Amino acid sequence: MDDREVLIYQNFFNFPDDCKVDCVISKSEIIKEGDLKTSDKNLFTKYVRQIKWCYNFSNDTIRLTEYVDDSKSYEEVQVINVILKDENFDELDNPNYQLKNYFKQDNKIDRIVEIIFKVIKYPQVIVVQYKDNIRLFMTNISNNLIDSTKYTLDEIISTNWINLNNNNRFVKELFNNLNLDNLNFKNAYTFYNSMFDSLIKYNGSLLVNHEVNLPPDQIQVITDKIVELNKKIININNGIKKETQFNKKLEMNIEINKLKNEIKEYEEKLLIN
Repeated sequence: MDDREVLIYQNFFNFPDDCKVDCVISKSEIIKEGDLKTSDKNLFTKYVRQIKWCYNFSNDTIRLTEYVDDSKSYEEVQVINVILKDENFDELDNPNYQLKNYFKQDNKIDRIVEIIFKVIKYPQVIVVQYKDNIRLFMTNISNNLIDSTKYTLDEIISTNWINLNNNNRFVKELFNNLNLDNLNFKNAYTFYNSMFDSLIKYNGSLLVNHEVNLPPDQIQVITDKIVELNKKIININNGIKKETQFNKKLEMNIEINKLKNEIKEYEEKLLIN
């Protein structure tokens, strides 16, 4: 285990030793099980240094009861660490932290995570690691009612890139909320979703630089809308750079100001207690 992996264990995975797995997952196994096309295979070859199954939360490790209904089957929860090949990533000159745009290859990371969620058929917390930074990904899963061997992913949510050497109050609160003592042990589904909700609350608090106390589903709707509006602003700004007519530029700037005001309105909604 190298220093980077030790850093992850000491600063984030503050879980019981009984839950530790520490098992490397072969990239070739992911490629084979996922029946990946060449472009997806190349993502794992070029950008992933190592995939490790770090923790298992189940009835065997923490007496976590499985949850099964017509649409969901949550038997256990896994924590997977994906260590990137740092040398193959290019940091953006002007990263957009709200949109979680940090690398030129951000879409590659998103695709790698999506593939792992689909191949490893358990609820997972995927912790992607770049140098001393981590980014957490989660998604709920549902059974395919037509084909029982398949399941579908809900929306994948993630944190921003978290520097483990420079934790702010929201990061500390996130780590605290992910402590086992603060999770819902009713069953594997409530356990996973208490972690899921912690990520949503963290993202909302980070957006407005203030603790957010709304229900997680409301926070998610609002933060999704803010992200959508920010993307529109970026697209319009890109259009302004190419536009040569002054009147068109003026109209586009007016539209940006409207979108910014709309974002402020949504941010104010996040601050409602």
